[in-house]
Amino acid sequence: MDEREKALRLTAGALEKRLEGLNELRRDVVNDRELFLTKSAYNAQYNALQMRVDKIETVQVTQATAQSKMVGIGIGLMVLSWVAGAIVGVILEKVWK
Repeated sequence: MDEREKALRLTAGALEKRLEGLNELRRDVVNDRELFLTKSAYNAQYNALQMRVDKIETVQVTQATAQSKMVGIGIGLMVLSWVAGAIVGVILEKVWK
C-alpha cells in the first residue's frame, strides 16, 4: 500500500498544481473580461452617435437648401435689377430725345 499511496499523493499533487493553474487562468480571463465593452454598452453608444450624425446631416441639408434659395434669390434680384435698369434706360432715352 505504501507505493500505491505514494503514487496517489504524487498524482494528487500534480492535479492540485493543474487546478491552481486553471484557477489562475480563470482569474485572468475574468479580469480581462472587465476590460471589454459589453454589447449593450456598445449599442447604446453607437445609437447615441448615430443620432448625432443624423442631426448633423439634417443641419447640412437644411443649410444647403437655404444656400440654394439664397443663390436663386440673388440671381432673381440681379435679373430684376437688369430689367429695371433697361426699362429706366429706355424711358430716359425717350424723355431726353
